Amino acid sequence: MIEPLEVVAAVIDDGNGRYLLAKRPPGKYLGGYWEFAGGKVEANESYFEAIVRECREELGIEILAAQPFCQVIHSYPEKKVKLNVLKVLSYRGEPVGKEGQELVWAGLSDFSNYAMPAANIGIVSRLNLPENYIITPKLELKEDLIKQLYYYENNYKNIAVRIRQPDCSIDVYKQFLDAIREEGFDKRFLCVQDRLELFELYPTFGFHFTEKQLEQSYLGVSPLPLYREGCFVFASIHSAAMCKKAIDMGVSAVTYSPVLTTDSHVGAKPLGWSVFEELASSEFIPVYALGGLECSDMQKVKQHSGYGLAGITCFSYN
Repeated sequence: MIEPLEVVAAVIDDGNGRYLLAKRPPGKYLGGYWEFAGGKVEANESYFEAIVRECREELGIEILAAQPFCQVIHSYPEKKVKLNVLKVLSYRGEPVGKEGQELVWAGLSDFSNYAMPAANIGIVSRLNLPENYIITPKLELKEDLIKQLYYYENNYKNIAVRIRQPDCSIDVYKQFLDAIREEGFDKRFLCVQDRLELFELYPTFGFHFTEKQLEQSYLGVSPLPLYREGCFVFASIHSAAMCKKAIDMGVSAVTYSPVLTTDSHVGAKPLGWSVFEELASSEFIPVYALGGLECSDMQKVKQHSGYGLAGITCFSYN
């Protein structure tokens, strides 16, 4: 098997929701396409060293701090690339096209105006992940679920909602998902289901692996969902080892828990913020903090390198 070409890319924002894109010069491979700045990783070079060098050479800026954001593996007809994406936290200088390339600051809603290489589209997908990952409480009736979803929609912004009902039958679970579609929630925010056998039946929904499902799919015991373009796939993890498996499988993001003591997992040893940050700051995948948190903890999550906050009771009205 041919090993993919190791490449780095920098996600640089201006603090106002816009990201820096560079246009590949004519005559180069994929010339004329817009991309996140970066390039090949040289021998014996770390990803951080590579992104520092590339940004200095291409943009004339000095990267002071960056952390892993995601990995995207893509096969082009000519080659296979492994894109190691780092989110730049601070830098010195003003970006300029040192190699004559055009630069632009673009918001996520503007990205459709810029043709991008396929591998870069995977980065954009991760940047579109909502910060609030809401998990539904146990519910008996689909009417209760609908009320709950209207509450989420009216009280929170930038949300994804996982429909977690582990005790109900597949038929009842389908009724829940059908009710969501009838109300059009899946068109207004990201809805996520967690039954493997329903993956193909609900193409507008994201999917969430439990840690057990993730392990079984990783080992080939149960089939891996056929990934759809634009489909977000989440996974629950409780260890660094499972996080690496999630990355290997191309999962979009993970929930890492329990960060703090929680009533729902009595006896489970909490990770604590230092352990959470150790993983969130070093793995190439967006990490949501879960367990014992309040909505007001979002700033603390960000301070400890998390992408967003996940929870049940902190978002629920009952």
